[in-house]
Amino acid sequence: MCAKTTYPQVCVSSLSPYISTIQNSSVHLARASVSVSLDTAQSALTLVNRLTSNSSLTPSEASAVSNCVPTMGDCVLVLQKALDTMVNTEKKLAGDWMQMDNVKTWVSAALTDENTCALGFTGGEKAAAKVLKKKVNDAMQRTSNALALLAMIGPGST
Repeated sequence: MCAKTTYPQVCVSSLSPYISTIQNSSVHLARASVSVSLDTAQSALTLVNRLTSNSSLTPSEASAVSNCVPTMGDCVLVLQKALDTMVNTEKKLAGDWMQMDNVKTWVSAALTDENTCALGFTGGEKAAAKVLKKKVNDAMQRTSNALALLAMIGPGST
């Protein structure tokens, strides 16, 4: 299934530690993918919060970082909501299209939040801002993959 995502190598490398819990289940694979996306987004949010007090940032970097605080915060919230919904309704998720649509919407919103944060960085950033930009891009790739994997879940999926 990772071969059908936008970032197949990232998909395989980020989800291979979960192979024993995935067990050939598309629903378990999608859940693990949302979990990985959430972990990466939380890591990016932690870095964003640390960088808000970094006095070595240029004014444009400080502005970009400041703008990332609410978007990455929202990203983490909606990914957590998506994961909680998947965990609480997993047995019937593939057949419950309303819940499945909600999960996809939340993951899509997270991707939009990550993209909004990343767009604030225009290139030429110093080391600290470069690290954040890379971390947000990593989160975007994982979230994009999660959305692709969620789209593959259909009726009768396990």
